[in-house]
Amino acid sequence: MPTAATARGCWNASRVEQAARLRDYFLPQVVAAANDPDVLVVGDMNAYGMEDPIRLLNAAGYVNEIERFVRPQGTPYSYVFGAESGYLDHALASTSLDGQVAGVTEWHNNADEPEAIDYNIENGNTEPYVKDAFRASDHDPVVVSLNLAPTYLDVTTSSSITRSALLLNRATGKYSATVKITNTSGAVLTGPLHLVLEGLPSGVTLDGKSGEQGGAPYLTLPGASLAPGATVSVTTTFTNPSKSSIGYTPKLFTGTF
Repeated sequence: MPTAATARGCWNASRVEQAARLRDYFLPQVVAAANDPDVLVVGDMNAYGMEDPIRLLNAAGYVNEIERFVRPQGTPYSYVFGAESGYLDHALASTSLDGQVAGVTEWHNNADEPEAIDYNIENGNTEPYVKDAFRASDHDPVVVSLNLAPTYLDVTTSSSITRSALLLNRATGKYSATVKITNTSGAVLTGPLHLVLEGLPSGVTLDGKSGEQGGAPYLTLPGASLAPGATVSVTTTFTNPSKSSIGYTPKLFTGTF
């Protein structure tokens, strides 16, 4: 427990160093591997909420969701020792995830229960196992509710999509057309923007596709965004060995698939 004189617990410098390693090495690796800045640091951090290791992570932009959601309802705690309580178990959200955290609570199924029914038998207790959730640990779990924003959004209704007639290149046997996408909304369509070709017939392939979404090929449009009233054009080229009728439903998406 932190001392009254310093507000710091045992081995403070070592725990601060561990928090710094988390900030500088591990968490950036998580972000890079997931290609997503949304990070939730949750669980036993071996530091109380106002100690230096947690303050270091707060200063790095990780929001203390216990303070945000639990403190206004009462004193947070997840651990009781020597008749004193505090919280060692945290929910720290990156700035990008903070706005998507809908709620946080502590489930007091452990800290409030007597030690006599926990899993320790060093005091001569008989095997106390009961098939329920109480005193399964000496720490209380943190429950976090997230309302995650989608990584991509269908913005077809905010656009006008027109297609020219298909032309056959007799030298290559390929069919091509020009597709024009106009932003008909009053707001900027922020990219990346993707033209998805839904319902393309079997045997017809889109050349140079950027990828597939839900089994449908798509092209990523040039430019980072599309201003109101602005138009962007792309060429669609198809390989069609069976000479099938080429038809599809164009959809416009923004975001990352």
